[in-house]
Amino acid sequence: MLLTAALGCGGIVQADEVVSGPTVEAIFGITSDSWDDLELPNTTGLRGSYSVFMQSSPKVTHELALSLAPQWGCKTTSEYYEGVHISAKLDAFMMPITLGYKPHFSLSEKADLFLSARLGYALVDADIDAVAYSGYSSGHAKMDAGIDGGFVSAIGLGFSFKIGEHANLIIGYEFQASRLKSDEVDVSDHTFKQHVISCGAAFKF
Repeated sequence: MLLTAALGCGGIVQADEVVSGPTVEAIFGITSDSWDDLELPNTTGLRGSYSVFMQSSPKVTHELALSLAPQWGCKTTSEYYEGVHISAKLDAFMMPITLGYKPHFSLSEKADLFLSARLGYALVDADIDAVAYSGYSSGHAKMDAGIDGGFVSAIGLGFSFKIGEHANLIIGYEFQASRLKSDEVDVSDHTFKQHVISCGAAFKF
């Protein structure tokens, strides 16, 4: 509200040009990344946001959003080491909490192009489930992967299509980088990079 009032007093937007509403998106994060010989998984999940939209001209609208994006992923890898077959599955949960800004540029009465930028913090929880086979014997272990959350940033673009009086279909792409930390003293921090595709609906009231 303070930001909205400040923009209004500065003449950037008028009070009756400010609307707000929720956004819900399905997201899919694509990665081919690895960290200290640990292959990191693709992720799927949802992103929920609450946005404030401020129109500064007939062709330009500014969007500010607070978002939560819980997502899950798993990756199984296997290898042979000195006659032992080792299979390990990484189960990961990640939830970026971000503040975002999107300038929307009108292409027509029902379509917008938008750019996006987000900054925030990613909560992370990951476990490793490992099984080792050697001849007729086997061993099993489940452990914490030693991955902590960290700073996250993203930039991207997308399109918004009006599908109702208060609803828009949105399709977007973002490149997201999360600076993850390790509990292990001999493993350095790592920037986890993903290409994130999203599709959902935004509502304005």
